[in-house]
Amino acid sequence: MIVVKQGLKSEAIHLAESKPNLLDTIAILDFPERHELIDITNMYFMTSPKPVLFDVAAALNEAYAEHAPCRRCWT
Repeated sequence: MIVVKQGLKSEAIHLAESKPNLLDTIAILDFPERHELIDITNMYFMTSPKPVLFDVAAALNEAYAEHAPCRRCWT
């Protein structure tokens, strides 16, 4: 997110596409029963999963959208 905010969008895209792909990982972690998992982990005093950074994904999607026309020129 910091990289995107600094205007380094192509660098952010490059980092997000390294393994594991950030947007693919966020898509996997964004499942409907996530709140139930958090409730269960709290009930048993286990460590809850970290929050998914949807604002980072949104900023990255914007960077992809802005750079998409440029990427077509490179190929």
